[in-house]
Amino acid sequence: MTDQQKIDFIQDAIAKLFGKILIITPDQVLVELTLDSLDIVELQMYYEDAHDIIIDDFVSIKTVQDLMDCMA
Repeated sequence: MTDQQKIDFIQDAIAKLFGKILIITPDQVLVELTLDSLDIVELQMYYEDAHDIIIDDFVSIKTVQDLMDCMA
Protein backbone atom coordinates (compact mmCIF):
# COMPACT_ATOMS: atom_id res chain seq x y z
CA MET A 1 0.00 0.00 0.00
CA THR A 2 1.45 3.38 -0.98
CA ASP A 3 1.45 6.35 1.37
CA GLN A 4 -1.23 8.02 -0.75
CA GLN A 5 -3.42 4.89 -0.56
CA LYS A 6 -2.99 4.91 3.22
CA ILE A 7 -4.01 8.57 3.45
CA ASP A 8 -6.99 7.92 1.18
CA PHE A 9 -8.04 4.96 3.35
CA ILE A 10 -7.79 7.03 6.55
CA GLN A 11 -9.74 9.94 5.02
CA ASP A 12 -12.44 7.56 3.77
CA ALA A 13 -12.59 5.80 7.15
CA ILE A 14 -12.95 9.11 9.00
CA ALA A 15 -15.76 10.12 6.64
CA LYS A 16 -17.55 6.80 7.02
CA LEU A 17 -17.10 6.36 10.77
CA PHE A 18 -17.43 9.95 11.98
CA GLY A 19 -19.06 11.85 9.13
CA LYS A 20 -16.11 14.24 8.87
CA ILE A 21 -14.59 15.20 5.54
CA LEU A 22 -10.94 16.01 6.25
CA ILE A 23 -7.86 16.59 4.16
CA ILE A 24 -5.01 15.04 6.12
CA THR A 25 -1.23 14.98 5.98
CA PRO A 26 1.12 12.53 7.71
CA ASP A 27 2.43 15.08 10.21
CA GLN A 28 -0.98 15.99 11.64
CA VAL A 29 -1.81 15.02 15.21
CA LEU A 30 -5.05 13.04 15.27
CA VAL A 31 -6.53 14.82 18.29
CA GLU A 32 -6.04 18.13 16.46
CA LEU A 33 -8.39 16.71 13.81
CA THR A 34 -11.04 16.49 16.55
CA LEU A 35 -10.52 12.74 16.96
CA ASP A 36 -10.35 11.53 20.55
CA SER A 37 -8.59 8.40 21.80
CA LEU A 38 -11.66 6.22 21.26
CA ASP A 39 -11.95 7.48 17.68
CA ILE A 40 -8.32 6.56 17.08
CA VAL A 41 -8.92 3.04 18.40
CA GLU A 42 -12.00 2.79 16.18
CA LEU A 43 -9.90 3.82 13.15
CA GLN A 44 -7.34 1.17 14.04
CA MET A 45 -10.04 -1.49 14.41
CA TYR A 46 -11.65 -0.42 11.12
CA TYR A 47 -8.32 -0.95 9.34
CA GLU A 48 -7.79 -4.29 11.07
CA ASP A 49 -11.24 -5.50 9.99
CA ALA A 50 -10.83 -4.26 6.42
CA HIS A 51 -7.47 -5.99 5.99
CA ASP A 52 -7.87 -8.96 8.34
CA ILE A 53 -4.80 -8.12 10.44
CA ILE A 54 -4.09 -7.16 14.03
CA ILE A 55 -2.06 -4.10 14.99
CA ASP A 56 0.02 -4.45 18.16
CA ASP A 57 -1.91 -2.93 21.08
CA PHE A 58 1.29 -1.40 22.43
CA VAL A 59 1.76 0.88 19.43
CA SER A 60 1.23 4.52 20.36
CA ILE A 61 -0.82 6.21 17.64
CA LYS A 62 -0.80 9.97 17.93
CA THR A 63 -0.25 11.25 14.38
CA VAL A 64 -1.53 10.30 10.96
CA GLN A 65 2.00 8.98 10.25
CA ASP A 66 1.85 6.70 13.32
CA LEU A 67 -1.33 5.17 11.94
CA MET A 68 0.20 4.89 8.47
CA ASP A 69 3.25 3.11 9.92
CA CYS A 70 0.94 0.40 11.28
CA MET A 71 -0.63 -0.19 7.88
CA ALA A 72 0.81 -2.83 5.57
